[in-house]
Amino acid sequence: MNVVPQIVASINEIRKTVTDPNLEARIQRALETKVSGFVEQNRSIDLILPGFPAKSPDIKKDVFGPHVDRGEEIAVATLNGLCAHIGTLYKQGAHVTICSDGRIFSNELGIPDRDVDLYHNGLRELAKQAPHLRFVRLDDTFGKGTADQLRARFLARYALLKEEYAEFALTDTQAQASVAFFTKLFGKKQKERALEVSRRSVAYYAMMDDVYRHHIRLSIHPQIPDVTPISINLVSPFDGTLTPWRSVLVQTSQGNRLMLKADAEKQNYELIYKDGRPYCFMESQKQVG
Repeated sequence: MNVVPQIVASINEIRKTVTDPNLEARIQRALETKVSGFVEQNRSIDLILPGFPAKSPDIKKDVFGPHVDRGEEIAVATLNGLCAHIGTLYKQGAHVTICSDGRIFSNELGIPDRDVDLYHNGLRELAKQAPHLRFVRLDDTFGKGTADQLRARFLARYALLKEEYAEFALTDTQAQASVAFFTKLFGKKQKERALEVSRRSVAYYAMMDDVYRHHIRLSIHPQIPDVTPISINLVSPFDGTLTPWRSVLVQTSQGNRLMLKADAEKQNYELIYKDGRPYCFMESQKQVG
């Protein structure tokens, strides 16, 4: 029995919607080819996702604070559930490696390295209940060192020099899209900052392609025409560009969804606590009625 179509269908369940039929067809072919390679070699379906760097530092607009909360719990359950389901179809199963090191960007984003460590420790606690997931950091590739030392080693190996990247971004469409994304995120007056974060982001993906070149690469960003990486939702089909580390989770009668903290507060959702910390918002019975 050919399990490849079933495995691809499982991955499709969490993919972001693509409206272009030609792009959709190319994505399906790419997924089938990649999955077939694993199955033919009788190997685990290995996926790689860069993400979960650290909580946004904006606790007024975006998030509750630096700790993991219900959003991360749901996202981890989504990925682990995908792998568990594939395991019912294919004996060798599936695993997701999550490259989650906010130290690559933290000094540019105003996030203390101690908050990055706090977040990552919380993720590793969640991973104890998610046997199909593995969280890795710069230490796993570059050895031990301070945050500054690890950043320097990473940039020296994978990043263009700042001047080179500025020129590269003038002509490369993906680099232009990356700079535009971060410019929108930070504001037009912070173009240099957007350019630097984009440079590091491109280097990050270069590391993915090098260290994890045989994996199926996933992304939380909107699907690009290049078909890889494969864009997915971590919480619901309504995630859009939101992620658990840049938003909060709201439990509604229609299911879970991500929202900016400030937007959720405006709608007067009930704030739920866990272990003395804000955990998520919940739609009240009055709002449902």
